Order: sequence, then C-alpha cells, then structure tokens
Amino acid sequence: MTPNILHIEIQPAGDALARFGADLQAVIASEPVAPYSGVGFETMTQFGEVFTPKRWELIETLKAVGPLTIYGLAKRLSRHYRNVHKDVTALM
Repeated sequence: MTPNILHIEIQPAGDALARFGADLQAVIASEPVAPYSGVGFETMTQFGEVFTPKRWELIETLKAVGPLTIYGLAKRLSRHYRNVHKDVTALM
C-alpha cells in the first residue's frame, strides 16, 4: 500500500479486527507487514457525521495547496478560525 493513501471504508467492525488480527499474527511470526493507513466506519451515518461537506472542502484545499496553518486554511476558505479549528480537530 502507498503510504500517501488513506483508506476510508464502510465495513463491519469485525472486518477491521480480522485485518488487525492477521497483521498481528504476521508480526508475531516475524513476517513483513505492508503499511496500511485507514479509518473505518460501520455505517454511512457515522461516515457522514465525520466527513461533512465543509470538512471535505477543507481536505480538498489541503490536497491542492499543501500544508497550511489553521489560520491560513481559514483565510483561504473564508471561514472563521474557530470553525476550521473544530473541523481539523475532528478530522485528526
């Protein structure tokens, strides 16, 4: 897996635990484990609570322009600093 990719998935918690268990067994057996960066949600409702339209806009802006301070991001998005800070905190 490419380290610059974040996998976002809607899946049962058991599937994520199974992936973790397989990787853990590989580590215990001293086998290599491919890096994996992901976040999972059990339902679309959970997903929608985290990835709101404003947060997608924030992510798209960071992807397009690169790292910014929260102040810089708020200014670029014409949003209040406090609201951008809240969204960044939620995404972290």
